[in-house]
Amino acid sequence: MEWSGQKQFLAAPTVPFDVGGADVGELKSHGPLSFLKVHRAGHLVPMDQPEAALQMIKILLRGTLV
Repeated sequence: MEWSGQKQFLAAPTVPFDVGGADVGELKSHGPLSFLKVHRAGHLVPMDQPEAALQMIKILLRGTLV
């Protein structure tokens, strides 16, 4: 995707996504773009990692993912 923040996004650090003290994924963000990868989950994250999916939705609704 072409975007003026592409270089900064690629250079941004990947940080752990923790739920209940467990590392369940990786988060990378810059500006308005965030990418969250949930470990041990397929395309139906709520089925494979329900706690992580719930936390992801909560922080997305609060606007605090980044």
